[in-house]
Amino acid sequence: MTSNSACSLIDMETLERIAPIIRHTAHPLRLRILDFLSSQEEPQTVTAIIEACKSPQAIVSQQLRILKDQNVLSARRDRNHVKYSVANSNVLLLLDCIRRH
Repeated sequence: MTSNSACSLIDMETLERIAPIIRHTAHPLRLRILDFLSSQEEPQTVTAIIEACKSPQAIVSQQLRILKDQNVLSARRDRNHVKYSVANSNVLLLLDCIRRH
């Protein structure tokens, strides 16, 4: 390894900032939620996410909260529903990596 290759390493500040996002995203159901939301043109309700993921409401809601707390998803109220969308499109690169694997 030459000293020039060290210059291309990702700086530790960036890695420390991104690691929690990756850690909190790296769960099968959270990845499924991201995959579903990324395939939709409009923000989606919890009901639509539950149907797409075929998981119980309580579990989906818990995973949505985790993703929202990490600023991976955004949520907005639309009358009686909360609609979710991907807030940080950079996490979708994880899905691209998974598809290529």
